Amino acid sequence: MGSPLKMFRHLTLVLLALGQSSAFRGQRKHLDLPPSTNNEVVAEEQYFDQVLDHFTATDERTWPQRFWSNWDNYVEGGPAFIMIGGEGEANPRWLTYGQWSNWAKENGAAMFLLEHRYYGQSKPTEDMSTGNMRYLSSRQGLEDLGNFMTAVNNNHSLTGPWITFGGSYPGSLYSLDAPQVSSSGGRISLKL
Repeated sequence: MGSPLKMFRHLTLVLLALGQSSAFRGQRKHLDLPPSTNNEVVAEEQYFDQVLDHFTATDERTWPQRFWSNWDNYVEGGPAFIMIGGEGEANPRWLTYGQWSNWAKENGAAMFLLEHRYYGQSKPTEDMSTGNMRYLSSRQGLEDLGNFMTAVNNNHSLTGPWITFGGSYPGSLYSLDAPQVSSSGGRISLKL
């Protein structure tokens, strides 16, 4: 068996290839939700006080960004896994389902799901008027991610690396140049 890094690289390539091929053919618009179980324990909805505009230093406005966490498998010093929310409402069932959940068990990882701004209940402005849409960008979303990861590190004394998960748009965010994210404890990225 290869190293965990090799495993993540191979899985990422496979997921990107599968996601892109079906998206180009118009067969899949959104990822199906994980199946529900009778004994399912859903993670508690939480909110993080997020910066509205990461690129205007004098703008101190914030807004409540929705997230969920799962600490069931965490071992001190272990990694933090974060699923980046994308073009739809986030669902906490992902915190107990899928291969990333298995890897969290194997590696003693904490798990987080951060809903993207302007989707689901993560609404940074009171409406979606043209003026307010200036805060919807991949760069703002990436800075949200870095700000969240830094706060979690500080609030919970996390020292392990962060490993990001996401498909489609959120999976491609790693390719943007964001020093705060890449220096927040570790980042695996693949350039295709």
